[in-house]
Amino acid sequence: MAIAVYTKFRSIVLLLLFLVLVFYVVQYKNNEHTLQNAELHLLVNAHRPYTSYQSCSDITNCPDVRYVKASHLRVSQLILTRLLRVLALLCDKHGVRYFLFHGTLLGAVRHQGHNPFDNDIDIAIPEEDFHKLQAAAEELPKGMFFQTESTDQYYKIPAYSFLLAKLRDMSSCYTSLMCRGKCHQNGLMVDVSVLPSNSQGDFLDFYKGMKKRFLGPLVHKTTDIYPRKKIKFDGFEFYVPWNYEKMLKQWYGKSYMELPSHGKLFSGDTAHNTKSCEEI
Repeated sequence: MAIAVYTKFRSIVLLLLFLVLVFYVVQYKNNEHTLQNAELHLLVNAHRPYTSYQSCSDITNCPDVRYVKASHLRVSQLILTRLLRVLALLCDKHGVRYFLFHGTLLGAVRHQGHNPFDNDIDIAIPEEDFHKLQAAAEELPKGMFFQTESTDQYYKIPAYSFLLAKLRDMSSCYTSLMCRGKCHQNGLMVDVSVLPSNSQGDFLDFYKGMKKRFLGPLVHKTTDIYPRKKIKFDGFEFYVPWNYEKMLKQWYGKSYMELPSHGKLFSGDTAHNTKSCEEI
């Protein structure tokens, strides 16, 4: 009898100890996640916007800021912001109806700038405006390159995408994608998605991740994109789709405003900020 009572008592104690352990593990994870989010918010908010360094008032007056004192990643982002600003000014001048897209749209809405640890830019334009942009690219300042299959013989449009073009910085290099010999230009980039329309006049896109291989094109209603509106990004204002909340939910889910865990944040490739791939 005494042995049975003792055995039962020990089982209860062990169960309680297990529950206490689970409770503390959960609390630790929650606290860790909270601290990581706090660190990330501090990281984002500590960044000086591009406009605190230079104004970039027009295409011919947009100084290079790659030698400012900032973290390596932040310098990459400042180079990208300059690319985006010049491209936006060029689009406005020539009637190209661009808007921020995918991760850059998310960064603009969630951070008023780049996503933490992100080092590329995404925009989209209608297919019917692509010829205008190709012609306007002749006005790009020195050190920028409008990359297409026509201008770079080694560039190929990625599968399951509408990435017909990229705007490249010629004095940097994504070092994780280095190659030797017959290589496409590989400096820091603005991805330009050129969106075709369906028979109803709505725009076609691809889902994010593996879903794009199985679900076919994603349709964006014309009324979800136009008329465009402007929001802040790294000190400047850029055009975004009219119903950007709907598009962000389609790509990233309803919780798109929440920061992912620290380990899932980095989505880009390491880059050298002051040398081209040929110079490295």
